[in-house]
Amino acid sequence: MRTFVTLLALTVVLAMPFAARAEGSANILFDEGVAAYQKNDYGTAVRIFTQLAEQGNAVARNNLGVMYDKGQGVAQDAAIAAQWYRKSAEQGYVPAQTALAKAYYYGKGVARDLAVAAQWFARAATQGNPEAQNFLGAMYEFGEGVARSETEAVNWYRKSAAQGNPFAQTNLGNAYLNGRGIAKNEAEAVNWYRIAAEQGNAWSQYALGRALYDGRGDGKNPAVAAGWITKAARQGVAEAQNLLGVMYGKGMGVARDEAEAVKWYAKAAAQGLASAQLSLGEAYENGRGVPMDEAEAAIWYRKAAEQGDARAAYRLATCLDSGTGIPQNVAEAVEWYKKAAAGGDRDAALRLGYLFSTGIGGVTQDAAEAIKYYTLAADSGNVVAMFNLGIIYQFGQGVAKDPESAKKWFHRAALRGDAAAQNSLGALYWYDRSYERAAKWFLLAQRGGDERAKANYANLLAASKPGFDAVALRLADAFRAQPGDMTPGELKGWLEGYRSAFRNAKTADDYRNFVIAYEDDDPERLVPQAQQLADRMAQDRPEGKRRGK
Repeated sequence: MRTFVTLLALTVVLAMPFAARAEGSANILFDEGVAAYQKNDYGTAVRIFTQLAEQGNAVARNNLGVMYDKGQGVAQDAAIAAQWYRKSAEQGYVPAQTALAKAYYYGKGVARDLAVAAQWFARAATQGNPEAQNFLGAMYEFGEGVARSETEAVNWYRKSAAQGNPFAQTNLGNAYLNGRGIAKNEAEAVNWYRIAAEQGNAWSQYALGRALYDGRGDGKNPAVAAGWITKAARQGVAEAQNLLGVMYGKGMGVARDEAEAVKWYAKAAAQGLASAQLSLGEAYENGRGVPMDEAEAAIWYRKAAEQGDARAAYRLATCLDSGTGIPQNVAEAVEWYKKAAAGGDRDAALRLGYLFSTGIGGVTQDAAEAIKYYTLAADSGNVVAMFNLGIIYQFGQGVAKDPESAKKWFHRAALRGDAAAQNSLGALYWYDRSYERAAKWFLLAQRGGDERAKANYANLLAASKPGFDAVALRLADAFRAQPGDMTPGELKGWLEGYRSAFRNAKTADDYRNFVIAYEDDDPERLVPQAQQLADRMAQDRPEGKRRGK
């Protein structure tokens, strides 16, 4: 979370005594200017501060800069404001140095120059200004105008936080939470968030609520999280409003109330938060908390998609693809699917693969594009995409037939329990006359409810020698999920079975069956090692020699 104080203020500077006054009359005149400002008599205040500023009074110059910045008693003019800030800053007046630094940071009244902004923030920060210290910390954190240094960022955040700056306290909490520039310590992060939140700072309240919602530091506490998030949401923090909507939608920390969820989504969406616009669109599409309105859903999806939200781009594309709530336009849908896929949405990649492979909706068939998008989806774990890639390579749909590539993709889907892929894999092995492998996958597919596999397995048994069914059952029963997906207890049992099967293998056929049984648990790790052992066994201890012939 990147948090800066962005509002300029005619602060207590106006009510503070000068560090040094040129003469007694100036003291009285300055106080008159302060009094006029406090009465909202800005014309008089400007006249007095202008007179003092022209005489070289640093504080008056700063205050005149503030009034030009805000348009109080004068036409708002950021350039003139920056000129007065500079005059005051060059006299060493710290609040003016900070204001001038912000002018350069935002390019307000001067050309944006992050290096110059950092220089002025540094001058004010070294003199103890907490706002400048926080800004300088952020510039070090993100490498803006200075060489990036998370350690230096933490140094300045800490100095500012120690003076009670809630933004710096929140930024310091972020550093602890993520281990940036300092050892990760979630409990310390939550501690700093709480210190800042208790000052009433909205962003700090959101940070604290989010940490508690996620179970960071103090552990997951949805009810307490909801209290802090509500405080931030009521102060207008869009991210807090959206999260509060999520909490009401799920009934986490608050009683489930879909209408209340929509209310908070709408507040955040109105501020332009893409994730809230997406949530609001989904509420309208599904009639959750509001009457179903597919046209309204499409409007909000588009707003979020135009901000680059990948999921919203996918939802908008599905509306255009099907003509839901919006006139059907498959060509435009394809463009939004592409944007969604580029943003990491694998459902969009899957749909693009299908559109390019089939050419429905007027889309030009393109095997290369189909493979490209199916692969994106498959690499994220989408089983349908894996299976479809297998089909493309098996039957040569737009590409040359490639049984080995087909096996690879069917295999990946089969490992995830896809019965259709298991059946297809079995068929390819049968064609290769690898009957034990074929039987294993047919059996697994049959257990998964694939009727074609049931018929295939029966036909394979009919063509096999007696006793083959017992071997096939043993191979299928040895199958396990991938070790990476197991619980510690499941992994222990798998390893015991693997080691036992390895120890009990006595012949080359034993080792071959061992490989067939366990290859699919973790091929990258197990198959090469086991296959080497099987090959060595066949070479060094041939069957005839072992039988004494």
